[in-house]
Amino acid sequence: MVYIGGVYIPNKSKIGPGLTNIYGIGRYKSSEICQTLNVNYLTPINKIPKSKIQKLFKLLENNYLIEGDLKREINNNINRLVQISCYRGFRHRICLPLRGQRTSTNGRTQKRIGKLRFNIKYK
Repeated sequence: MVYIGGVYIPNKSKIGPGLTNIYGIGRYKSSEICQTLNVNYLTPINKIPKSKIQKLFKLLENNYLIEGDLKREINNNINRLVQISCYRGFRHRICLPLRGQRTSTNGRTQKRIGKLRFNIKYK
């Protein structure tokens, strides 16, 4: 197992799909990273030389917000919206959808996320 960006990635997994296990890296960024390192997207992680893995560490550390840093940044943005009392902040605070979605039938996802984010407990 290789420890990259706060996540253990199994040796047998391919580098491209394996990087998507890191929070903040999807398929597009994963393929972009593989291109900058000149590594095939479907190469198993255990077949990549240690020098390339060290370059991968440095690339992720310097150029991308991942895992805890990204989550902290998102939470800071949401808290800023709540603090300045704008419309989106108000909708975050009362756990409703932000971008004009209907709420009479389909607001369940945002209500669930908002309860988790603000630790609101309903009976």
